[in-house]
Amino acid sequence: ARGDAAPRARGNAAPGTLGISPGRSVEHKTFGRGVVIACEGAGEHARAQVKFERAGTKWLILILADLKVV
Repeated sequence: ARGDAAPRARGNAAPGTLGISPGRSVEHKTFGRGVVIACEGAGEHARAQVKFERAGTKWLILILADLKVV
């Protein structure tokens, strides 16, 4: 536990778990803030398409992305 209360998409998270779903605002360590526009897959194959304010639109694998719901 790193002390932050915000949920993060890690482990075997599927779209819709930990608050990662279309329309949700998220933050990524490198890409900054964005909005989830699509989710697909499940478990280790779950991914989300996020439109970032500065970095454009990207597909991210949820178990690797370490997205924070904001």
